[in-house]
Amino acid sequence: MKAVVARSFGPIESLEIADLPDPVPGPGEVVTDVVAAGVNYPDLLVVGGKYQILPKPPFTPGKEAAGIVSSVGPGVDTCRVGDRAIVLVEHGAYCERLLAPAANVFVIPENMDMIEAAGFALTLQTAYFALVVRAGLAAGESVLVTGAAGGVGLACVQLAHALGATVIAGVSTGSSAAEIIRHGTSTVRAAIAAVSSQLRSMLR
Repeated sequence: MKAVVARSFGPIESLEIADLPDPVPGPGEVVTDVVAAGVNYPDLLVVGGKYQILPKPPFTPGKEAAGIVSSVGPGVDTCRVGDRAIVLVEHGAYCERLLAPAANVFVIPENMDMIEAAGFALTLQTAYFALVVRAGLAAGESVLVTGAAGGVGLACVQLAHALGATVIAGVSTGSSAAEIIRHGTSTVRAAIAAVSSQLRSMLR
């Protein structure tokens, strides 16, 4: 199979496309034929050797992917061959066939777009960790989400609303505000921060 390979830590331009053996699932493992993979800031940190969890080179980067389950190992009952799935891993997603523990493979609905699915899990995981694990956000509370039009920001808006909180979404343009409102509900109040360059400089 084809895979992206980092021979050593360094700039993103040092990555190579290489031929690697097709993975074979062992007990409790799943192989997914990758259709799309997410590209996230932590991936750049891993490639550059600056992330808190680093694989030993050479390695294939990439923390999330979406695809079709192509084989399962003994003892796997959470998915089956032909299922559409999201896969979360510490590294390895930039390949044609991704081997992962079954616990890291999540079956998705038939109507979920593969490209959207590939960028879904890590942002929602980050939002959940921030709002639920760290902040303990509860129904009836309010939360300010800065940078609300970005991937993690929008995930925070949607998750906070699902938890029953009032969301104040901080964005920089009117079009971003409209996008946030489109993804939210009447509980979402977009706080538009489109200020003049003079005011921006004063706030620095």
